[in-house]
Amino acid sequence: MNNKEIIDLVKEYVKNKCYNDSTGHDWWHIQRVYKNAMLINKKEKANEFIITIIVLMHDLYDHKFYNGSIEERLEETLKELGIYKHIPKNDIENIIYSCTNLGFSANITEKKELSIEGKIVQDADRLDGIGAIGIARTFAYGGKKRKINV
Repeated sequence: MNNKEIIDLVKEYVKNKCYNDSTGHDWWHIQRVYKNAMLINKKEKANEFIITIIVLMHDLYDHKFYNGSIEERLEETLKELGIYKHIPKNDIENIIYSCTNLGFSANITEKKELSIEGKIVQDADRLDGIGAIGIARTFAYGGKKRKINV
């Protein structure tokens, strides 16, 4: 299985999982993060395949929605998709660590040191959390969790 086939498989899986999400972590968020990550990577020149997989999977098992080991669930998902054996072990570790530790809350008590690919996705994700889009996503999440006080 080549990288394009892996990306296509993960993309289809993630799109099916998050397309109708109403918390601001939907398919359109993933698309915006991807576009920003690719823009950032034009300068950084990191591994585009790893960046793409991190972008696609970074919100699948967010701690706000998933109770359990995010690392274990990400690994299980890679195995269930049949792609685990097609990605080098160090890249799998990078993907899982980055997805688990790029969010704001993962860095509250201590700053997690991410790979260059993880940092690119973290910056791209944070860019989607500011401005009008970020405000809209905050209201979407608050509305879904019924945490909006008026």
